[in-house]
Amino acid sequence: MHAVATFDPSSIISGSVFFSQRAPDAPTLVSIQLWGLLPGHHAIHIHKYGDPTHVGNHYNPYGRPHGSEELYGRCRHVGDLCNNVLANSRGKVNYTYYDDLVELFGEHSVVGRSVVVHAWPDDLGYYRDDPTALGRESRRSGNSGPPIACAIVGLSPGP
Repeated sequence: MHAVATFDPSSIISGSVFFSQRAPDAPTLVSIQLWGLLPGHHAIHIHKYGDPTHVGNHYNPYGRPHGSEELYGRCRHVGDLCNNVLANSRGKVNYTYYDDLVELFGEHSVVGRSVVVHAWPDDLGYYRDDPTALGRESRRSGNSGPPIACAIVGLSPGP
């Protein structure tokens, strides 16, 4: 099964995030191709709703705290994706990886939800055990700042 989230080509930030999953129990190939970003790291997540006027929090059907695969394995939001992408000096991102939490099949499918790029880097949930406001926001969003671009995930006929 294939899906894509395409950012508005008339906006400052454009490009697509492609998803491909062979079977319900297989990892999902995620390919992020964006341009128009300021150089540097930007957080990227799947949010709960596919309504660009209200995307909600990170998609989190299992009720886990925010985190990264590197620090916390599967104990993270489904929507955390790779957490950060690095835009080169020309504002381009080209990054592909496999994600073992993102699903295109079944009740926890990401189809119909939104992909959001944020202004700041994600802290990867590093402070999620801290009882302060820094920790609360780390558990929720990774302190990734305001959204700067949004695209809805829809079914696609192929890669």
